[in-house]
Amino acid sequence: MTDKKALEVCRLYNAVISAIIVADAGWALDDGYRNILATMDITEDGAMRNVIGQQAEASIKERMLE
Repeated sequence: MTDKKALEVCRLYNAVISAIIVADAGWALDDGYRNILATMDITEDGAMRNVIGQQAEASIKERMLE
């Protein structure tokens, strides 16, 4: 991803999150912390599932070649 594209994605994400915060009169900083933690957890979970899938794929390919 180019720096320009990354900046565009960041700006779009910021606009969406800002709109959510502004529209919710009950929003608190703790909500933001929970959102960050949930995002980190989801990202890590996806990464681990991807590693497991890659290992399984490599194992199947190896057995097929044998």
